[in-house]
Amino acid sequence: MKHKCWNKFDTEFIQTEMKFNISWNSRVASDILFEIMNIFGTPYTLNLNQNGLAHYIKYNIKDRVLYDNPVLWSEISIKDEYIFDNDNKVNNINSLYCYYYIKLNDEQLDRLGKLQKYNIWYEIKKNLICINTNNLDDAHLLLKICLDIINKSDIDIKKFNTYFRNIKHKYLESDKMNLLIKKIMEYK
Repeated sequence: MKHKCWNKFDTEFIQTEMKFNISWNSRVASDILFEIMNIFGTPYTLNLNQNGLAHYIKYNIKDRVLYDNPVLWSEISIKDEYIFDNDNKVNNINSLYCYYYIKLNDEQLDRLGKLQKYNIWYEIKKNLICINTNNLDDAHLLLKICLDIINKSDIDIKKFNTYFRNIKHKYLESDKMNLLIKKIMEYK
């Protein structure tokens, strides 16, 4: 067995230790946590107990690079959220919350408000779009659709799922995702 001293910058060691200590009920949430730790390192806040939370703030992620571009998100949270069904089985719900800073006017807020049923909303006091999903790449795709809807009044929101499938197919590869992130950055 290889012995190691604890190093706060050694994400692999921290993940190995966490796998023994994590008591989250949602397996999906813990998988997302390990995936995001590989990208962004250790979260600013981390609670490994049931109903736990991992929270990345701008301080953690401001100098990080994702798909050859700076990270777009202002905050990222992973929550151990789940619902027990009648047979006491755990039903996972979306665990990843990605927050994007943008100031919106009333007309844009009205357009974005129609996306609430797709787990997308706007926090007015913080000026953040929140996208709730289980996949970081999907969060980028959903953000692009949100920005398109906010900035173009002729998009039919009823076709949201069709837009999402099309954009997911179009930006499936990492070099294409790099192009998508550049397009998102042009909105700022």
